[in-house]
Amino acid sequence: MIDSYGKDYLILDFDNIFITDSIEDEIIMYFPKDKLKIALADIEELLLKVFYINSYDRKKSLSKYSGGEKSIICFALIMTVIKINQIHNLKIIFNNIIESLSENNRLIIKKQMALLNKETNISIYYLKNGNLCKYIL
Repeated sequence: MIDSYGKDYLILDFDNIFITDSIEDEIIMYFPKDKLKIALADIEELLLKVFYINSYDRKKSLSKYSGGEKSIICFALIMTVIKINQIHNLKIIFNNIIESLSENNRLIIKKQMALLNKETNISIYYLKNGNLCKYIL
């Protein structure tokens, strides 16, 4: 997939979704020190108030979350990175991530990404039967 799309797209693959072991460590990797508190607050708000992940703990091992929760955490991280770093015109491929969500969480993701898209002009894609498909926001 990287050979085919890695040059033009940010690829997020469910099987390799995180680099570190906790949400806090992921945030430390993505943000400079002066933006860590803002990033943690934004992600906490998304996970607790938008997606209702009551088991959220920023120091908890990511391996302890369910597959759907991991996908939601991935979305929250990406949304926060895009928002805080003011990234525009990004094309993202979510591979096997959207499929792991319940219908309700898919609707929430779609709504949140549509709001973010108004500010940043992002495009979301997924693979279906080997074909790249645009996720309509």
